Amino acid sequence: IIPPDFSRDLLRRGSIATVQALIDGSDANTANIARGYAKAVTNAFVGNLHNQPPPVALDVRSRFWYNPGLKNLQYIGPGAIAIALTLFPPLLAGLATAREREQGTIVQVYASSLTSIEYLLGKATAYWLVGMVEVVLVNAIAQVIFGLRFVGDPTPLLVGSTLYIACGVFWGIFIGSNVQSQSVVIEAVNISAFLLSLLMSGFIYPIANIPFALRWISNIVPSRYYILLTRDAFVRGMGWSAIWYAVVALGLLAMIFFFLAWNKLQKMQVET
Repeated sequence: IIPPDFSRDLLRRGSIATVQALIDGSDANTANIARGYAKAVTNAFVGNLHNQPPPVALDVRSRFWYNPGLKNLQYIGPGAIAIALTLFPPLLAGLATAREREQGTIVQVYASSLTSIEYLLGKATAYWLVGMVEVVLVNAIAQVIFGLRFVGDPTPLLVGSTLYIACGVFWGIFIGSNVQSQSVVIEAVNISAFLLSLLMSGFIYPIANIPFALRWISNIVPSRYYILLTRDAFVRGMGWSAIWYAVVALGLLAMIFFFLAWNKLQKMQVET
C-alpha cells in the first residue's frame, strides 16, 4: 500500500516515506518469500535514490494477515487434516470391491435384481459413513490435542467434507473394479490418492511452483480444494464468499468419479 502523500514525503527533507506490505500469513513459506521480495524491492528503490538529494529514509512496514505469528501449526495443521483423510476411505472401498472380484462373490450380486447404481450407492454409503466418522475424529484431535480452532463459518468445511469423502470412496471403488488383486489396490491407492495428494495439492509447496507440464494434474486432485477449505476454516475464516468454488470443484469431481465407477461396474457384469 503506497499512501497518496508518498511522493511528497519522499522529497521533503527530514520526513519518512512509509510503505505498507500486507502478506497472507496462512501460507508461511510463501509469506516469507513475499517478505523477502518486498525487502529486495525496497533496497533496490533506495539504492536508485542514493545519489539524488535530498537524503531519503524509507521504512517498509509488513503486516501478516490471518497468521500474524507465522506459526507452522497454523499452516501445516489444516493441510495435514486433508492428507490424513485422503487414504483410508478409498483404500477400504477399493479393497472391498477387489475382494469380491478376487473371491468371485461379485457373481452373486450380478445374479440378483440389483442394478449397478444400487450396488454402487450401497457399497459407497457404507464406506462414506466410515469416512465421515474419520472426519469427526481427525477434527476432534486437531482441536483438542493441537489447539486448532474454527475462526469463521465452518459450514463450507462440513459440506466439503461430505463431498471429499465421496470423491475418495468412488475413486476407490473405481480402482477396485479395475484390478484383480487387493495388493494392487493398495499400491494404486497409495500412488493415485495419497502420493498425488501429498505432492500436488499445495500442502508441501505452492501449486504455482509445480512445473507447468505437471501442474494440470492438481486440477483433478480433490485434496487441492479440500486444503483450501480446511485453511479457510481454521486460519482465514472468510466463509462461503471466498471459498465457494472449492466446494463446487469437489462436487464436480465426486460426480466424475461416480460416473467412472458406475461405468466400470456396468462393464464388469459382461467381463465376469
